[in-house]
Amino acid sequence: MNAQEFTKTAEKHSGFVYNVAQRMDVPLSSYSESPVAATMNSELGNRIDAAINDLPEDLRVAVILRDVQGLSNQEAADTLDVSVSALKARLHRSRIARRDSP
Repeated sequence: MNAQEFTKTAEKHSGFVYNVAQRMDVPLSSYSESPVAATMNSELGNRIDAAINDLPEDLRVAVILRDVQGLSNQEAADTLDVSVSALKARLHRSRIARRDSP
């Protein structure tokens, strides 16, 4: 998903995208707008897109299924043919990877 597609999705699902930004540890404190305005900000969209794309494939797919597409833990785990615990571990590792990246 590129930044433009992300921004269009953000218009429909601003609260959801705001939560993804928080989960991916993308700083939002510099934005004084509402979550709707912040998610429509192309810089924020670019940062979230880059954060997701920088992840290793197994972690990126878990994040996309769970946090972007909105699947439940069970649905995402079934899609990946892993246990729910394994999915949660991947999501946790993706957040750690984001926090540790420059």
